[in-house]
Amino acid sequence: MGTLYKQVDPFTACKWGASLVAQNIARHLQTHFADKDRDYHPLIYCIGSPFLQGVGGDGEATPAQTLETNTD
Repeated sequence: MGTLYKQVDPFTACKWGASLVAQNIARHLQTHFADKDRDYHPLIYCIGSPFLQGVGGDGEATPAQTLETNTD
């Protein structure tokens, strides 16, 4: 991401990064979380990245925010 950010542009790097995050979330939902019930509360640990700080730092919470949504 850092190379793409520097050599192309930040917007392209953010789009590529968001795509990777979405794929990773989908993979976890289809595998690890597939057989879990509604009461399952996973510990989600997100590691910060210097790259994310360069684009606003909002990428760290993405998986947690996605899984946090309550669909009552």
